[in-house]
Amino acid sequence: MFTGFGRIPKYYDLITYTVIQSSHSDFSHRDLARPPAQTGSSDKPLTMTLTSAYPHPRLARLRRSVVALVLAVATVGALAGPADAARMGDEQEALIVAGASKALVAIDKFADERDMDAYDLYLSLADYLAVQVANFLGLDVRSMQRAWRGADVAHQRALMAGLTQLGVPYKANGAQADVALDCSGLVAFAWSSAGVEMPRGSTAQFSSASQIKARHAQPGDVIWRPGHISMYLGIGTAILQTPYSGRSVELHVMEDRIASWVRFADPMPELRVNRAATVAQRWGMAASATRNNL
Repeated sequence: MFTGFGRIPKYYDLITYTVIQSSHSDFSHRDLARPPAQTGSSDKPLTMTLTSAYPHPRLARLRRSVVALVLAVATVGALAGPADAARMGDEQEALIVAGASKALVAIDKFADERDMDAYDLYLSLADYLAVQVANFLGLDVRSMQRAWRGADVAHQRALMAGLTQLGVPYKANGAQADVALDCSGLVAFAWSSAGVEMPRGSTAQFSSASQIKARHAQPGDVIWRPGHISMYLGIGTAILQTPYSGRSVELHVMEDRIASWVRFADPMPELRVNRAATVAQRWGMAASATRNNL
């Protein structure tokens, strides 16, 4: 305890941080339960404080209650983790769905007919969608554009198909596109657009795919944890998911505590063997088409 100013002790109230000077030099710090009845002389008290260091018992109990409530709220908040993902506006959601629908048609036409005009259209639409998605999630736009362009065609088709379901409500065991989907229903629909039939159920889907390292994942790969599955958006911990009742298909960035133990899997692992050659061939075709149009 600080006992400056000669032999006059100072007493500190831990809540208000006020200081009391008392002329009662024999008032020991062991007697802080009650202040002296009077300080200084009767005509000029030496007590100096902005607020009472020893408030009325009811006020003291109120302060203790408020402090306890604040601590309880802080503790619950720390245990609960970050708040739910922000809700995307209806207008932006509709723009992404419309763009993804057009992009899916274009990439399908390229995959089926090797139509380079369709592929050029797809690239423009995909770049635009990457801007919308990255900005909403607060991620780097160019990194997302590069990741989407670098994915093989099957993954691009699955990703675009998944994005067309943005805003579709969650329903347990839901498997009807544009109506209601659960997490595995979303993944099954998206990959069926790429020609891959996946079983129902998050664990069954993860088991049917080939587990991979996170650093090897590309957009459209699945991310699994017990009871839930989602689609990777290509950078960081960004995903497309439909989490639970009351929510819908949404864009989300996983919290670190969850991202640290999820597992990645590729529904089409056989494509990885020739992925580099496929990408090079695709870009070579695009370059050739550009030269022919000059």
